[in-house]
Amino acid sequence: MKYNTIISGQFVSRPNRFIAQVQVDGAMQTVHVKNTGRCKELLLPGADVRLEVCDNPNRKTKYDLVAVYKPSLGWVNIDSQAPNKVVQEWLQTEGYDLVRPEYTYGGSRLDFYMEKGEDGVAVVYLNQPKKKNAINATMMDLLTDCFHAADEDPEVRAIILRGSGNCFTSGGDLSQSSPEENTPEHARKTYRKYCRTVTAMRTIAKPIVAMVDGYAVGGGFALMLASDLVCVSETATVIPAFCQIGIAPEMGVVKFLPELVGMQRAKEILFLGDRISGVRLGELGIANRVVPSESLEETTMELAHRLAEMPDASIQVAKGMLNSLSDTNLQASLALEQTGSPFCTTTKAYAKTMEKFAR
Repeated sequence: MKYNTIISGQFVSRPNRFIAQVQVDGAMQTVHVKNTGRCKELLLPGADVRLEVCDNPNRKTKYDLVAVYKPSLGWVNIDSQAPNKVVQEWLQTEGYDLVRPEYTYGGSRLDFYMEKGEDGVAVVYLNQPKKKNAINATMMDLLTDCFHAADEDPEVRAIILRGSGNCFTSGGDLSQSSPEENTPEHARKTYRKYCRTVTAMRTIAKPIVAMVDGYAVGGGFALMLASDLVCVSETATVIPAFCQIGIAPEMGVVKFLPELVGMQRAKEILFLGDRISGVRLGELGIANRVVPSESLEETTMELAHRLAEMPDASIQVAKGMLNSLSDTNLQASLALEQTGSPFCTTTKAYAKTMEKFAR
């Protein structure tokens, strides 16, 4: 991994775990600290530090504090995200179809889990179990990379998208931004990553089967709708929580949902945000298979393997033709959402949601 422009400074103080005061060229600067740990043995007054210049002109802090000099140790990188980013970049060069960070297996927590497609089927996991697989910008970047890697692998013919454990996803991770980053521009930048994932799902050649158990909230509902086929458990629950938390529908929902259920029903679903059971998803035509929870994995794998055993060219061309005709307005829909949802982050309703979450 490589940082962008790096400059020097002298540490002065740390008012809270998110920010620090640093002298830069004789001027006091408030900088973002990329480590929420105490770091009291390192961040001492007068210590030399290294700052990465942020390229977002709308962010309140212009710099990220990433390293500090300690005489007995030399330069110490305190960027808590750096080690896993370095390892992940290396793993992605080692021929794996899937690289999953922070994977939970049984009672163990693994920093990374690697997987190759089995019998032509690649399985991609939403994996943030402590937060019920809540999605954030980093996860969306990884998800996009996984889809493209699977699409380029000649041994993969079908892809399953599922959540770790017994939950698909609890929706957007409301803690992914620090308070000073809670701006419409930051929301717009994050949302662009979400748009890239949806676009990848619709444009890659390989078919994607969503396997949905437990909750699929907000953006999880969008990922279902963007998939080519959907298998759900009878006990699955979709919560289309967009308007209810003060944001507009996102990730292509305003395009996909009316096509499946009709405009009037789509408005009711999105305006009211009522829960939708797995059985009801089947009745609405959103789910292709609705089965008991204990049969969901077997049913999904069977469907994916049937796709993988089909002549790959015909399946891929059929997907391309169907989505090309269906998605003529997808980018226009994403552009509208990219304006609407960030605007909603400036409203009192959204501020109230964030305040409630913070408590």
